[in-house]
Amino acid sequence: MVTFDDIKNSEKKKIAKSLKRSRDPIRVSYILTQFYTYFDRNFHDYIINNGVNIECKEGCDYCCYLKVDARAHEIFTIADHVEKHFAPAEVTALKERLHEAADKIAPLTKKEHLSTNISCGLLADGMCSVYSVRPLLCRKCHSTSVDMCRAYFENPTDRSIGTSEDIGLNAVARAAIEGFGEGLEKSRLDTTVYEINRALLYAMEDLALYRASWRKGEKAFPDDADAKN
Repeated sequence: MVTFDDIKNSEKKKIAKSLKRSRDPIRVSYILTQFYTYFDRNFHDYIINNGVNIECKEGCDYCCYLKVDARAHEIFTIADHVEKHFAPAEVTALKERLHEAADKIAPLTKKEHLSTNISCGLLADGMCSVYSVRPLLCRKCHSTSVDMCRAYFENPTDRSIGTSEDIGLNAVARAAIEGFGEGLEKSRLDTTVYEINRALLYAMEDLALYRASWRKGEKAFPDDADAKN
């Protein structure tokens, strides 16, 4: 039987091996998008093979009001996608939403943020505007009960509601994600967890600058973009 540690260590070794050849941020973005494909396929296969009843569907956006954090390599990939695919008006609108979300989050503690519904700046018209390159935390997110999601959305301070995620599926996904992160750490690359709205604003401001810091093994973004602990 494949264990949590088996999955994590397998991913750690694969990522570390891939990064031995190059630490170029563009290559890492390529490795990440390949990992996304692998992750999505295995996520789907687990659902099918284990008969997990997933109630998530297009247009359901309850999870897009939860606390969302991401690492630098994920944020760079999103910034690349925006640069390539968004029209100028869409970029302006995105920046406005990111600023609004980041400013709401900034004064909150982690506990307060977890108990407050704040729309992710990447959410537009009930849909993720960068769905194909959404971060791993979002890719992992799933629900076996839309009623439970709705209840939590309507009562974000009520911790008695519990989780609507499948325990086994969540464990498999988390193992793969942790393995990817540890592979980056082994390569001495920044794996700081960032608040996605503020960090993405920085990346969109000067992508080359922040990528250069990251490539040198330095912290990618300023401290005010750090996720609250």
